[in-house]
Amino acid sequence: MLIARRRRVALPVAAALALVPLSCGVPLQDGATELPADRVPYGLAVPASTTTTTTTTGETAAIVYLVAEDGLVPVRRTFASTPGVATLIDALTASLSADEAARGLRRALADRELLDTVEATGDLATVELTDEFSLLPSREQLLALGQVVLTLTQLERIDRVRFTLDQEPLSVPTATGSVSSSPVRSVDYEPLLL
Repeated sequence: MLIARRRRVALPVAAALALVPLSCGVPLQDGATELPADRVPYGLAVPASTTTTTTTTGETAAIVYLVAEDGLVPVRRTFASTPGVATLIDALTASLSADEAARGLRRALADRELLDTVEATGDLATVELTDEFSLLPSREQLLALGQVVLTLTQLERIDRVRFTLDQEPLSVPTATGSVSSSPVRSVDYEPLLL
């Protein structure tokens, strides 16, 4: 009796399971079908941003962020080799090219004396600010912090930036209106992008 009952239950269950692949609702096709770009969801069709590129002359290009009006814009700069955190900080404080100046771009970090040291450990860059940094107007501080964070996090290995003063973690404003005592990320300054 128990064996017969199992067969009566097992046979309909097996038949139902055999029909499951046919009822998934996805029609069969022989190959891939191209989807129009306007139907691709969530920005998946947008190409991923590249952090650095190497030219045929052996030079490497990277993005630094400069001030335009009251926000930040990405600017492509060329380096003799793949830049590290110190090289990118130097690029932020270096003189503008004639083209950049003609476009009305400027640097919130016009003076290297505002930054003492920068180093990277793992995915974290630590930037030591000087006392002179606090003399900047608050909007200039925010733009300068945004320049540093957005520029350094373009490096593949850097995800976070910690700001310090006298080797102690410093609370910094973000473009979202909050103040963070933790390391900050590019998302904290993306609202500054024009």
